[in-house]
Amino acid sequence: IKEQVLEHLSHCKSETNNITRAWEKLGVKPQNAMDSQALYFLKTEFCNNSYCLYCPIGNQVMRKT
Repeated sequence: IKEQVLEHLSHCKSETNNITRAWEKLGVKPQNAMDSQALYFLKTEFCNNSYCLYCPIGNQVMRKT
């Protein structure tokens, strides 16, 4: 079942909301629903808890500034 859900998400359109727009401003554009769900997870688990240095994307963003 897990594989079927992942397959379905990879074929669904990406969500458009405040979280995905914020990621897009940082140069990370989700290609499908699986990507947007992953970005939501990163936001809630890493960004909201200020764990930027433990996040691969946050680490790259921090290095650019």
